[in-house]
Amino acid sequence: MVGVFVPHGRGRQGRRYLNVLVVISILAPVILFAAHAVQSHNRAYAEVEDRLRRRAAMLSEHVARVFDTQATVIDLIADQLNRANGEELVASGKMAALLAARLGRDSMVNILLATDSQGIVQASTAPIRGNSVADRDYFRGAMASPDLFVGEPVVGRSSNQPVIVLAGRWHGGVIGISLHIRELRRILAAASDDNDEDEVVALFRGDGTQLVRQPERGPPVRLTRHDPGLMQYIPEAHDGVYQAVPQTGGGQRLYAFYQIGNYPVWVSTGVHLQAIQNRWLRDLVPHAVLTLLAVLVVAGTFLMSRRREREAALAEQRLQQAVTERTAEALDAISARKEALAVAERANRAKSHFLASASHDLRQPIQGVRLFLDVLEGRLEDQFDRHVLSNAVKALEGAESLLSTLLDVSTLEAGIIRVAARALPLHDVLSNLADEFAKQAATHGLSFRFVSSGLWVETDPVLLVRVLRNLLTNAVRYTKTGTVLLGCRRQGAEVRVEVWDTGEGIPDDKLETVFDDFIQIGNPERDRAKGLGLGLAVVRRMAVLLGHRVGVRSQLARGTVFWISLPVVKKPNLSV
Repeated sequence: MVGVFVPHGRGRQGRRYLNVLVVISILAPVILFAAHAVQSHNRAYAEVEDRLRRRAAMLSEHVARVFDTQATVIDLIADQLNRANGEELVASGKMAALLAARLGRDSMVNILLATDSQGIVQASTAPIRGNSVADRDYFRGAMASPDLFVGEPVVGRSSNQPVIVLAGRWHGGVIGISLHIRELRRILAAASDDNDEDEVVALFRGDGTQLVRQPERGPPVRLTRHDPGLMQYIPEAHDGVYQAVPQTGGGQRLYAFYQIGNYPVWVSTGVHLQAIQNRWLRDLVPHAVLTLLAVLVVAGTFLMSRRREREAALAEQRLQQAVTERTAEALDAISARKEALAVAERANRAKSHFLASASHDLRQPIQGVRLFLDVLEGRLEDQFDRHVLSNAVKALEGAESLLSTLLDVSTLEAGIIRVAARALPLHDVLSNLADEFAKQAATHGLSFRFVSSGLWVETDPVLLVRVLRNLLTNAVRYTKTGTVLLGCRRQGAEVRVEVWDTGEGIPDDKLETVFDDFIQIGNPERDRAKGLGLGLAVVRRMAVLLGHRVGVRSQLARGTVFWISLPVVKKPNLSV
């Protein structure tokens, strides 16, 4: 979040700065929230799609094992019947015994049966010998196909239970195994996600016939080629995802499908799109609250700044009125001139005190936001939430830096800062800066060199450090590779403190303007993370205040050197 700057300049220019920063302050958290919302929405759908794909593959594997087991039983029985005389086995009653032996105790299987080529049951584990199954879907399918055929759901004539029949051919007819649909439904339920009550799983043949559905809701449906969704992909596609409104109603769903082994059967599992949307909105609420808090803080700070601006305008208007009145009186009488000057001086001091007070008030809301973010950091556990909070802290630090720079310019213009020059060893000032920026340069992959001096100079050490820190900060920020150097060069009665870098350099036609307000040579995109272009303007103002000269030399693709000249003085006699 970007802080709000209250301009203490005169007229429209200050208000323009304020309006621009307010817009940035409000748009920044809103844009971040919108980007997060889009990203989390896409991630939510991708996660559900991936989960459905994996579940469809797992369910396919479970059902394939069931089908493979029964296909093996059919193959073994067919092999025995083909190698022996099937008709004799039927006549002797041994075929029924053979089927009963293969049936075993499998709870999945309802009955085993064998028919002749006309569909008459020749042997069965249920008392249906002599019945005709020629009208059954599985008999017609098995007689027409050399592969295992999966029949449509039917109600068993002996068990009166819903079953599906797996059927295969032998040379004298068809062998069929009927499977309890309730057992298949139990397998699907056991392998489904217990945490997702909205999930539905179904088995479909390649012709669109629904074999099993979990949970059970009404009679099986039959899809056609005109129905959108699954039938647009099978039987050609092995697996995939699609969206469709089921025939049973209930709104649009997201499905994943997967073929069961090499059988012409597909498992399809899906959830409501609205359920995905609801979970996404629920996860988005904390971020919306955080964004709203940021916007409210900015709005409150803006309203406070406008109130301060109106108070400043009123104070300035009163000051101008007082100065005008005292000046008019001074023209009438020389005796009143001194009094008018005294009044003007007092008013000027009042203006300076007002500016200092307003500067403190501006920093208070940002400090308050920092405290709130620190408290919030201790409460957030989600990694993504902590990442968003980290971005908010960085934005706040950027805003605080921009605000401090702007207030520096304002205080320098108002003449509040007083110079406290004294004689001091230059090395003591430079060595601390060298230690500080050597570490910063290392974090940016740069080397740092320091050439000290034993000379004594006369200057204000606090203001000098601020000037050199601005120059060193720019050198590290705009140098991609190479070296940053802090050094000294004696020139007669002065010593130049120079900051060298191996950056891209400054064009000759830009050298005259680098110390002007809002000039940034290396920031054409106006990235506020790189400041407002006031750093060198602050350097120029402080140098004028100190009475020191500053300058710059540069060569494109080679680098730049900024310097400030300090008066050399003799080392004072400190002996007592």
